[in-house]
Amino acid sequence: MTRKLLLITPEERGGIRTYSDALWPELKKAWNASEGELHVYSGRLGRRGLQPGFEPDLIHIQHEFGLFGPKLPLVNRFPSWVAQLREWFPGARVIATAHTVLGGDYTYPLDGRGWQIPFRAVANRVLLPRLRQYWIQGTWGLLDGVIVHSGLQRETIEISGCKHVAVIPHYVPESPLAQGSGAPGRNALVFGYFSPEKGQDLVIRAYAQVRDQLSGAGKTVPQLVLAGGVRRPADQKYFEHCQRLIGEFGLKDCVTITGYVPDSDIDRHYAEAALVVAPFRETSGSGSLAHAFARGSAILASDLPLNREMLERVPGCLELFKSEDPQSCAAKMLELLGNSKKISELKSGARKYADQNSIAETVARHLAFYEKILI
Repeated sequence: MTRKLLLITPEERGGIRTYSDALWPELKKAWNASEGELHVYSGRLGRRGLQPGFEPDLIHIQHEFGLFGPKLPLVNRFPSWVAQLREWFPGARVIATAHTVLGGDYTYPLDGRGWQIPFRAVANRVLLPRLRQYWIQGTWGLLDGVIVHSGLQRETIEISGCKHVAVIPHYVPESPLAQGSGAPGRNALVFGYFSPEKGQDLVIRAYAQVRDQLSGAGKTVPQLVLAGGVRRPADQKYFEHCQRLIGEFGLKDCVTITGYVPDSDIDRHYAEAALVVAPFRETSGSGSLAHAFARGSAILASDLPLNREMLERVPGCLELFKSEDPQSCAAKMLELLGNSKKISELKSGARKYADQNSIAETVARHLAFYEKILI
């Protein structure tokens, strides 16, 4: 029997769209030689563009809270999307990949939020019990199944009342740099848009210590490359804060901010890096480190639970420092930047992680979950 799959991506440009564009062709080929359609939306959901008479058996939505509007009841569009899809296709099962899961311990971050801080503080004290119910039961409880990227997120989905949960780590895309060709890089690289969650300010503080120790010992100070710009207007103040820190620590000669990095330049930045640093304050276990794993990079990351989980999956795939601790970050950077043997071991571990979480492996895990949903 022919079964039909509709994959919905609610983003025209960005990380979720990139994720879907790489995964979809392989999913479609492997979908039992059956029919499938990929549809990309921005804003309002519509039937325009759907093949006339196309009646999917399974609808798979790529979910990120911000793509459906503010994370507030009656304002976020995701519940209405699900209701509309069930009205249009009453026989279809509806599932989602949860690229961010807000658990029962989530609070609105305050660091670097400027004028929003008092409002966020009030929301944390007064509104969060109701909002958590919406983020959990009012989101995942609407679905027939949910895919998460981390086993640490499973319990939150189960609490929602959703019956089927699959843990499928974010795939690692293929990259020619994974073979380790070319001269070794020299830079330290932080890749991603500026935001308090990404922690660029923390690595700037750490790099001041790195610079002082290396220059004091008469050694060359590698360049710290902050590859990214500002995506959200709310993060502009944080970006300016990071710029001020660079000036205050006298780091202008050894820190580069690239601004937005086009796809054509991504490989070059990773190739020029001896060490990729991920100083995140928060991570969803999604694509944050996938590019680094894909390129076989040596990775130093904050010891958040989801990063520790990666290390448990593949021992040696990355090195950890104490989250929110610039001194711990600096100490690890100094240890690694001067240790070619350890850098080589980390690169090997990253390639191993990439092999175990390739697109082909990810597709196989998706198909197994689809079969479970459609039984």
